[in-house]
Amino acid sequence: MRDTEKQFRKYISKDIDYVIISSPENFYYISGYASHQHTVSRMAGMAAIVMRCNSKEEFTKLLVMDYEYNNVIKYVKDKNYEVIAYDTWVGVKDEEEISKNRFIKKNDKKTIFNLLVDIIETSKNKKIKVGIEKDFISSNFFTQLESIFLNIEFVDISSQLVYSRSVKTEEEILIFKELIKIQDKALLKVMNSLRVDISEKELADIYIKEVIKNYGVSPSAWSMFAIGENASILGLPSEKKLKDGEIFKYDGGVNKNFGFYTTDFARAWIVGKKDQMLVELKTRLFEAQRLMIENMKPGVKIKEIFNIGYNYVKEKYPQYERGHLGHSISLGPSTWEAPLITKAEERVLEKGMVLCVEVPLYIKGLGGFNIEDMVLIKENGAEILSNITPHFGEGDIF
Repeated sequence: MRDTEKQFRKYISKDIDYVIISSPENFYYISGYASHQHTVSRMAGMAAIVMRCNSKEEFTKLLVMDYEYNNVIKYVKDKNYEVIAYDTWVGVKDEEEISKNRFIKKNDKKTIFNLLVDIIETSKNKKIKVGIEKDFISSNFFTQLESIFLNIEFVDISSQLVYSRSVKTEEEILIFKELIKIQDKALLKVMNSLRVDISEKELADIYIKEVIKNYGVSPSAWSMFAIGENASILGLPSEKKLKDGEIFKYDGGVNKNFGFYTTDFARAWIVGKKDQMLVELKTRLFEAQRLMIENMKPGVKIKEIFNIGYNYVKEKYPQYERGHLGHSISLGPSTWEAPLITKAEERVLEKGMVLCVEVPLYIKGLGGFNIEDMVLIKENGAEILSNITPHFGEGDIF
């Protein structure tokens, strides 16, 4: 059993009898395998994992389309997993059917719903509980489940999966370190390319080309390369060119594609002549972020970390407003997930968490800064993982 599955089983409510995993990212999280059409289509019925929980006879079964079955059994080596195929519209044939030009009729054609009925044991005397990902499945899929299983109570386990994903295994930490290094090196190349008259699109191209050199990794489509006033607006790269004294802001990441993991950190630099107001603002935001990181260790409440950064900025800039100062990150598709670093978050930091710690401030018509790094919570403190590209460069890059 994979460490990620072991961890998730720890967090499952004790009264849940079965779990149905429907999203591609959690299919991968539990099994270590990325189901192809499932990932491409993001449809719940393409593949699923059924886990029996809190029983002496626990099991994990992978339900996949017939077209993919041979690939799954080739790559999924864990003997605890049983791989079961359901029949699809693809029409995969046995060799004998083609070589002898005859049709071999199957009397037991199965849909994924047939397989769920075969696997999940219901009881007339007890209403069993089945955990499902309500945050992912469609209303039609849920309606079909309810029509098939009349004596089952369906419970949303979306938040339990996110909770489990927020504390990383050793294998996951290594994946993050690899991805962050790729992003960091690409961003360093962008920083070293900054000059007056270079455009947002040109800077984005430098980053993209550097990232795609790495097989299996791609730049996050939402990555921002913003100059001047655009640094205060959410948007994609344009033809806008950098002028002397303007801010360039990057906020982005990379994706592991069929490995799902994603990254997110930011940099912002003043290029050329310096406006003292902007220099002081960036310095204050940077100091706030570093104070937050210095105080991060297991057992500290997340809301305390928020207050450290927020109050430090607000002391100099009373008008400062911000809902959160960071977030957890994992397999996507969103770049952020719970826990968020907010004034209301009661959860404590735990060893193995990977968090994006950010202290932004934006000014309409002028630009702004986001001081953001990815941080690993260790036994006695926090390690900054995005440590290659500096927040303050040499020469004119402030």
